[in-house]
Amino acid sequence: MDRERKKHDHATYSASRVFKIRDQIAKKKRESQELEMSIYLHDIYWFLKGYNQFSPTELSSLCQYLQDAWSECVRRIQYIDQVNHATRGGEGHLLPQEEVVMQ
Repeated sequence: MDRERKKHDHATYSASRVFKIRDQIAKKKRESQELEMSIYLHDIYWFLKGYNQFSPTELSSLCQYLQDAWSECVRRIQYIDQVNHATRGGEGHLLPQEEVVMQ
């Protein structure tokens, strides 16, 4: 009985470690991609490189990065809208300031 419990605990521990390491790898990949893209955007902003000087792979990865960043912004806006909707107490309940702004 005790041996089975130890096996189960070790399996659970191993699975959680694998999950944590995969999460760390994904985070490092994302950080690396963001650094690479910031270099590309810096070169474009300061006219150090024209669009025609980037390779197709670089442009493709830049487009993918921008699409992902846009999706993340949309996701965050939707989350904020959900939180604001929940704190207002339901549909159709606007604060007086917002009524003026929306007109």
